[in-house]
Amino acid sequence: MEAAPLVLVRAKGPGGVPCPDATAGPRSAGSSTGSDHRESAAAPGSPAGRANRYRERVIDATLECLGELGLAATTVDDIARRAGCSRATVYRVFPGGRDAVLAAVVETEAARCMADVAVRMGAATTAQDVVIEGVVGACRWIAGNQALAKIMADEPGVVASWLAFEREGRLLGHAARWAVPFLRRWLAGRDALRVAEWAARLVFVYGLYGPATHDPTDEVWVRHLVGTFVTPGIEMLRGTGDLTPIVPGPAQAARASDQNDQNDQSG
Repeated sequence: MEAAPLVLVRAKGPGGVPCPDATAGPRSAGSSTGSDHRESAAAPGSPAGRANRYRERVIDATLECLGELGLAATTVDDIARRAGCSRATVYRVFPGGRDAVLAAVVETEAARCMADVAVRMGAATTAQDVVIEGVVGACRWIAGNQALAKIMADEPGVVASWLAFEREGRLLGHAARWAVPFLRRWLAGRDALRVAEWAARLVFVYGLYGPATHDPTDEVWVRHLVGTFVTPGIEMLRGTGDLTPIVPGPAQAARASDQNDQNDQSG
């Protein structure tokens, strides 16, 4: 059985959206085996609505189990106990069992990570800052990932296996394509994709396996790194050395409108 790609898994890192019901304790002594002792407390709704609520509980419970027990030791029974439901409920919501749960964890946490980083990148006002904010934001997210920290400490080969050969290319490609729209104000087409891939590689190299002498969560250090090695490449791609936006953002559009008004008045 192949392990799920847990390079994007975290527990309760910065900007997380923890589920209030994710930390349920063991069953009470009076509860019957195989019953869902919290099912009666769920709000009435459709079967799909109940399944979605259990899905969130199971995913967050899995993150907590991974952070405490590690990947190899986490079982469906552990997940069910932490989620406050039966083993049968886990399989009903995730028919593929443990592998399906882990895949859902990766998908959910990847979306949360991208949402966190997108806020930083979207606020950037230069191409260099887009890269800096993306690298710093992603590396801080990784550093606050309790589940990933546990796996890297106890089972580093699991993550390494997902960063080898063709898998690395797929992960880098996915991350780069996601970041492209943030760079298109300054770079077009393939050039934006190339810079996005550079940024993704910095996150993979420094965020997961970076030397202890460098801190990829330190904005000052990342700014030096990007300014020294990445920005010159961006300038070469533009061919002009001028990194003003090729697609104006709201601020630039407003300034241009003000300038036009002034020119009209002076005319």
